[in-house]
Amino acid sequence: MKHVVLASSVLLILVSVTVAQVEQRTENDLARTFFDSKKVVFIGDSITYNGGFLTTLESCIFANARNCPKLLNLGLSSETCSGDSEPAHPWPRPNVHERLGRLLEKLQPDLLVVTYGMNDGIYHPFDEKRFKNYQAGIDLIIDAAEKTDSAPKVILVTPPPFDPLPVKKKNGLAKKDAKAFSWKAVYKNYASEVIAVYSKWILEQETRVAGCIDLRTPMLEALAERRKTEADFHFAHDGVHLDATGHEVMGNVIAQALGLNVAETLSQKAKKLIKARHTLLRDSWLTVVGHKRPNIKAGVDQKTAAEKENRLIKLLGEQLEIEKLAKEKQTKAKGK
Repeated sequence: MKHVVLASSVLLILVSVTVAQVEQRTENDLARTFFDSKKVVFIGDSITYNGGFLTTLESCIFANARNCPKLLNLGLSSETCSGDSEPAHPWPRPNVHERLGRLLEKLQPDLLVVTYGMNDGIYHPFDEKRFKNYQAGIDLIIDAAEKTDSAPKVILVTPPPFDPLPVKKKNGLAKKDAKAFSWKAVYKNYASEVIAVYSKWILEQETRVAGCIDLRTPMLEALAERRKTEADFHFAHDGVHLDATGHEVMGNVIAQALGLNVAETLSQKAKKLIKARHTLLRDSWLTVVGHKRPNIKAGVDQKTAAEKENRLIKLLGEQLEIEKLAKEKQTKAKGK
């Protein structure tokens, strides 16, 4: 199996596995594509921009003793791939295609992980034209990836579910005949009539790309399970933007799709270092690539980002070594 390094030999030493361990693994094609990549770029809307799920995912990769590709978060809040925008939005929603060409050229990823859909229905009742715009937007992403010099493979991820329960409790759901819809006045059947349809279509594209990951179904199942004992439980206070628990579930779903054991994880200290690195590089690369979304904090220049990243990698390497030794000590103690 081809091994890849995050950004320094420090982490390679810490997460290396023996040849025998590798040979014993049975990997699906999705996992093979992911772990054979050197640089994986994630694009999407505010859920991707938040990046909490990436912290969970990378933590799980290290805890499973896997070499980790360099994961880069290039999500952008409010963004769509369809180019649609509800009239009530304070500015036209940014369209990923305005920046995608520059992103692919500057970052040269081996793999592009794509998660759009939540904003693309613009919180209205289902509309065939909007759905076609969404389909065309995804098609254009696939085409752009194929035509760029690095020709990255593509993994499509369904949007996580829209949760109407917390919105309903705040009287934020709108009936089909409402005068206006937006992220603050969401069509009451947006989850079942829009997001469900978009998600189903995404999964039907599996033969066109390197693979697809279904977030919606397992997250709905996790939500239903929690509500058996906590009726008002939710992953998103507004039905859209996942909280820390929601991002952890999202990250675990992706990790499981890659064949990882999600019971294996790292300390909160290690996760904070991972999160800091993702945020640092996200802000720097978004500034370098450029975009049309107002009110996004500018990142530091690439030289400064690289210097800060190296410091974070060193600290993470030291922390992972501490956790590795602690785990070995615990294992020996259990064996006595």
